[in-house]
Amino acid sequence: MLGLFIQHINIGSKRCVFFISLSVAINYTIFPLFYNKDVLPNGPATFEELLDFGKKFTDKKANKFGIFWEAANGYYGNSFLAMDGGYVFGDNGTNPEDIGINNAGAVKGLDNMLKLKAISAEKSGDINYGTMMGLFQEGKVATMINGPWAIGDLKKANTNYGIVALPTFDGKHLNSFSGVRLMGVSTYSKFPKAAQLFAQFITSDEMLLERFKMTGQIPPVKSLLSAPEIASNGDVKPFLEQAQYATPMPAIAEMKYFWDPVGAALSEAWDGKATAQAALETAVKTMKEAIKAAK
Repeated sequence: MLGLFIQHINIGSKRCVFFISLSVAINYTIFPLFYNKDVLPNGPATFEELLDFGKKFTDKKANKFGIFWEAANGYYGNSFLAMDGGYVFGDNGTNPEDIGINNAGAVKGLDNMLKLKAISAEKSGDINYGTMMGLFQEGKVATMINGPWAIGDLKKANTNYGIVALPTFDGKHLNSFSGVRLMGVSTYSKFPKAAQLFAQFITSDEMLLERFKMTGQIPPVKSLLSAPEIASNGDVKPFLEQAQYATPMPAIAEMKYFWDPVGAALSEAWDGKATAQAALETAVKTMKEAIKAAK
């Protein structure tokens, strides 16, 4: 065993604790809106437009929905919180003493997100990745918020899909997280030199382009974006458009205290157990307590 792994890294996430001696980026990660062309020929530019369509298309008893995404996942939900001035940590994500996911802009963003419940699942727990992908491929989910990792499966299933940047809400763009997927070499590898050489090989320009052909996932190398096989690929443009409105995930250790409280807040608000304001206030209180206890 080389002791080599591939992982989508959310910096600071409790889910990504590794001991590595080398890490190299293999693709850029960001999420746009996918739409099923068999039920929605053109991707919506605004969520208001999608709501108009979705109210006619959605039939919850028949498992037909205008939109799906993992509504209780802060990775996606933060896009709504940040669209009108909410933020995770102040000073460009470096100050854990300044948490902004409960300010007026964040509350407004979550209230906007909750409007989409009318054309989505009633309970946040009813939305998981497998269900979303299956219903989308069947044409029962018209749109979904998803990442580049979905492209390979959609192509294998011959799904007639399109991709657009995330629609605007009230004229404002959703501010999504951006990141990279890394290949890392474990500190405990029995063959560290061989693993490092393989990591360097798999992230060469030639192999990154080959990986793009196989998976549709965008290389994290700016110079490769002009390569003919990437520049001519219609799937790439929406990701690059969404990148204009993306913010790198905070790269401080305290980010690990974001996921569970915010996921719980999104779930509570979506399921009607708390208002957006109350849910986010609780999340911030929990985050502050966890950060203080860790000092």
